Amino acid sequence: MADALIIGNGLTLRGHHLLCLPGYEGFGYTDEHVARMWLVREHLWAHNETVVAVQDSPDVVCQICPHLSNGGCAIEPGDEVWVSRRDRRALSLLGLKAGQQLTWGEVLDRIRGRVDEQKLARACGQCRWFPKGHCLRGLQEVKSQNV
Repeated sequence: MADALIIGNGLTLRGHHLLCLPGYEGFGYTDEHVARMWLVREHLWAHNETVVAVQDSPDVVCQICPHLSNGGCAIEPGDEVWVSRRDRRALSLLGLKAGQQLTWGEVLDRIRGRVDEQKLARACGQCRWFPKGHCLRGLQEVKSQNV
């Protein structure tokens, strides 16, 4: 199944997913969504050379989300606008723009060099998942290891 997600030697990821994946701990909207997140995370950790095309719109993870509707997030009206803003904040924090491509290893290097707990809280603090602490644990893992 991982091969089906990979286009050429890369995949697409929303900006905020670049910051979510390091701390992902198995929570999601459905069992299928959780499985997709794990699949993407495990692939990236096993293959740092995977090319990631970053964007501020639905990606390979969103494709399986039950809240994807009309090309965007529809948990509540207007959510895609809010999620896209979160993507752009994450991309800005990492010094990236939608449409850029880099390897997952380069993404991790940018996280190590550009993100700290305060910046992560400013970029992601309004997210429903942030209070659970996954993102901060993921940041600490990335900074403490050469993953």
